[in-house]
Amino acid sequence: MDWLAILIVGGVVLGSGCVLLSTILRAVWARKERESLTSDDLRALEESVVLLIQDLEEQVDRGIKELSKRAEVLERMIEEADERIRALQEITHSTEVPRRVGSPHLTEKVLGHASTGLSPSEIARTVGASLAEVDLILRVAQARAGRG
Repeated sequence: MDWLAILIVGGVVLGSGCVLLSTILRAVWARKERESLTSDDLRALEESVVLLIQDLEEQVDRGIKELSKRAEVLERMIEEADERIRALQEITHSTEVPRRVGSPHLTEKVLGHASTGLSPSEIARTVGASLAEVDLILRVAQARAGRG
């Protein structure tokens, strides 16, 4: 998929360059019909085309590098997400609701506050846990209640 995006970007950039080049050439040919081109005109045109091609190559290279960087970031993010999913699946299938080290009654506290109607963010503040921990405990407890 990365190479497809790179090819598309490269094609768009090169296509744009070709359109620009054809526009320049049309203007030159129209001018030629009105008057003959001198060798200086031809040299200037050649220099312009060379500069245009170099600019297009640089743009394509920058696009490829940027896409490669983004692809690497996305791959790392996917790996991290996969690791988190595996960890959550292990927790969900384990026989014990996860507990916080040093606070053996965190699960009971969270579930107790939840039964009184407190929101997860209020529970997190009250018990001194992160919102993610509270959400995880509530979801695991809810999943177990659905299975049991």
